Amino acid sequence: MADPKVFEKALKIIKSKPKKPKEAFWSRQATRYDIAINTYDVIGCAKVINELKIYFDGTIKNAKKKDTYLPNEALFLKAVRQIAQLVTYHEGFKEKNKHWDSAIKILSILRIHAEVLDLKTHAHIFSEWPRLK
Repeated sequence: MADPKVFEKALKIIKSKPKKPKEAFWSRQATRYDIAINTYDVIGCAKVINELKIYFDGTIKNAKKKDTYLPNEALFLKAVRQIAQLVTYHEGFKEKNKHWDSAIKILSILRIHAEVLDLKTHAHIFSEWPRLK
């Protein structure tokens, strides 16, 4: 479990102005994102969220028309899921319904509404969590 200073740094990264990915090719970005997500790298997941949030907060116009929109959305949601789970456990909760509450809090910090995201297509990402009502 990460210490509170790591979470504070991650939150600062998530809230900060979006950074441009350092890789020139999307496949290399996706690989870096995937490694951060699969290793529960808190700072790495925060960077994934920071770099991909522009697709969902209205910064990029017609973002859904971009070729990489769907995989970016999946990677973004996976990173949000990882941070939400870690936040929930860090706060001392073990119930899965609290994970969803943490994910919604993260999205609200980013000023992204859950309705903007295609949770039906990416339902497998949150499959073990209670569904939205």
